[in-house]
Amino acid sequence: MIEQISIRNFGNIAKADIDFGSDFTVITGETGAGKTMLLGALETLLGKPGNSKYPHNQSAQVIGIWRVPRHFENVLPCIEGKLTVSREISLSGKSVANVNGKTANNSYLGKLRNKLLVVHGQFAQVRLKNPALQRQILDGYAGNTDLLKEYQLAWSELSKTNLELRNIRDNLAGRRAEAIGLIQAVEEINEINPQIGEDENIKKQINILENHEQLLGNLRATKQLLIDNGIIDKITELQQILCEMEGIKLQHAYGTAIDTALVTMQELSNEITKQINTLPEGSIEILDEMHNRLGALRKLQKKYGPTIEDVIDFAKNALARSSTIENDDARVQELEAKKEELQKNVEYLAKKLSERRVSAARLLGDSVSLNLPCLAMPEARFEVQVLQKSHDSYGMDQVAMFLRTSYAGAAQPIGTGASGGEISRVMLAIEVALASVKTVPTVIFDEIDSGVGGAAAIEIGRRLAALARRLQVIVITHSAQVAAFATTHLLVTKTGNLSDVCSLSGENRVGEMARLLSGLHDSESGLEHSRELLAMAAREMQGRT
Repeated sequence: MIEQISIRNFGNIAKADIDFGSDFTVITGETGAGKTMLLGALETLLGKPGNSKYPHNQSAQVIGIWRVPRHFENVLPCIEGKLTVSREISLSGKSVANVNGKTANNSYLGKLRNKLLVVHGQFAQVRLKNPALQRQILDGYAGNTDLLKEYQLAWSELSKTNLELRNIRDNLAGRRAEAIGLIQAVEEINEINPQIGEDENIKKQINILENHEQLLGNLRATKQLLIDNGIIDKITELQQILCEMEGIKLQHAYGTAIDTALVTMQELSNEITKQINTLPEGSIEILDEMHNRLGALRKLQKKYGPTIEDVIDFAKNALARSSTIENDDARVQELEAKKEELQKNVEYLAKKLSERRVSAARLLGDSVSLNLPCLAMPEARFEVQVLQKSHDSYGMDQVAMFLRTSYAGAAQPIGTGASGGEISRVMLAIEVALASVKTVPTVIFDEIDSGVGGAAAIEIGRRLAALARRLQVIVITHSAQVAAFATTHLLVTKTGNLSDVCSLSGENRVGEMARLLSGLHDSESGLEHSRELLAMAAREMQGRT
């Protein structure tokens, strides 16, 4: 349960250090004083998006300290029974949060919030009409959290299997046509059997063949110059002459150059001879074959390329894809068998979930109805009906809550024919019933008693006090009758644009109670009535301890 919250520069609150009681804390103050701002600070601390538009031109900071009961230590992070959460929001809107000194993101804070507290706001009457909330309340009372998760996991798997089956069946004709086209493409490619780099090699060969005669003539002419015209012979003769001219500078200066030239000419002659011998004979038939082969390759490249590598990869992928499609029938049979098993499990879990809901619906209806006379609704009867419907992600049940406000009246859907005050009291009675199975240590009511006064408000105070014996209860209220039963009374005041929070006791609390009753702090009748209320509540509380 929350022990303390420290607020700096949050909304209209410049500075506040608030200690909460372990049982029943009430928060009062004038309209607009900033009571709900306290709740906003707490919700922001636990993951609600922060607001950078604060009037203090400074970053906002909220720190909360929780005392973790032993039976919650296995589900809440704590150090020596304490949990500390802090969050700072800069003027730019960026925030940094820590849980027990370790950085935490908003998602983690939100999960932590669900384990720490539940909030019933001013619009609980509207929310209670929501079938989803009604189902959630019943499941909470029935303890269906784990069973519902197991069902939803099975339902999700069944939904995925059904989707895959539909996709295969809906596209079966198209997929089979696709497979035929892919196989034809593979056959076309395999018939040509392209090889990597083949197109470039063919282009080179075509270029050689198309220039065959000119190339052969040039090679022969070059060889004739070297051999037939005697260039090599003359260089050899020049070499011999220079060798005979010993002692003359010419032999030393040019002898080496002549030797090198002779070797080079001989190597050139040999290479030309080799090229002439290996040059393919020119042929129109061979050239036509190469042009046809290159055309076939280019056709494949245009359809499946642009490169030969792409064409080969396409054939491999097309073969794999066609094999997958050809296995559709086998996959359908496999999915059908899987679907049958999943369907059985979903139906089993849905039935089990439904049975627990039906059983819990009767118990919840009786428990809430038992509390309604204590809330000035002596003839009221609360019912929870579980109606079967088609399966969805929450089972096969439609949960509906009904309220009969008098013996003569008929039960009507909650929110139809009942006043906001009556629905508020029903919400409180539900919360009292849920307290026996609550998995969070703190319950917060934000003006849930709106529209309720007199004896009914006193009964609400009594019920809240009774609830506070099992849970920490924090209530924001304008009702003196409710406030009288609190063990801790916090007052929110506003001076100018700034709000302040202080704890009340003694005559200060009596004065605030008088204001709640009559609008005046110093009305003698209001003060006297306040003392009577507080004394009455104290006697009742003392008698219950």
